[in-house]
Amino acid sequence: MPYTAWARERMKGQVGGSGGESDFENATDPALKYADPLGFPRQYQHPTKFKIVQTDDHVYQFWEWNKVWRQIPLNKPHADDPDNTWYGESVGKWEGDALVVDSVGFKDSTWLDGVGHPHSEQLHVVERIRRVDAETLRIDFTFEDPVAYTRPWTAQHAFRAVHDDTMGETITTMSDELRYRERFLNQKPPIPIRR
Repeated sequence: MPYTAWARERMKGQVGGSGGESDFENATDPALKYADPLGFPRQYQHPTKFKIVQTDDHVYQFWEWNKVWRQIPLNKPHADDPDNTWYGESVGKWEGDALVVDSVGFKDSTWLDGVGHPHSEQLHVVERIRRVDAETLRIDFTFEDPVAYTRPWTAQHAFRAVHDDTMGETITTMSDELRYRERFLNQKPPIPIRR
């Protein structure tokens, strides 16, 4: 990764919720520690279903994980001064067979992934979403963030179609997290658990 000094400093001490030396006690992942939303584009990395629905003037994405959704207006500019939010402000347009989604306005408290790759509020993400074939959706990402990275960089995700159109309720809350710790890790939660 082409980190800046700011990003390298921010990565120091980041501990995910799994692997190596991590556990729920020492995890610094805000999604685990505070039950914060995963944010974007990390939401794509969760292994649950999502749907994309298009209307005449919007594309909507619905994720099973935490019942998250985002609205992508088509052929419209960004707001002059977008609010910084968990999932950013996205606008889209079609270029041939690719839906190009341009997103800005992110809170800097989320991670780009479960490892802890940081970003600033200047993060700019461009997605090129297209079907490779009837069963495969591919998303090519370009990340630009002059505070966190010395140059733009790219990544790619591919998804296989799931032909079961039901989506369950998978919501993570702090009370669920504390109940899990009490039940499976034999930890006494520091605050009362809402039952």
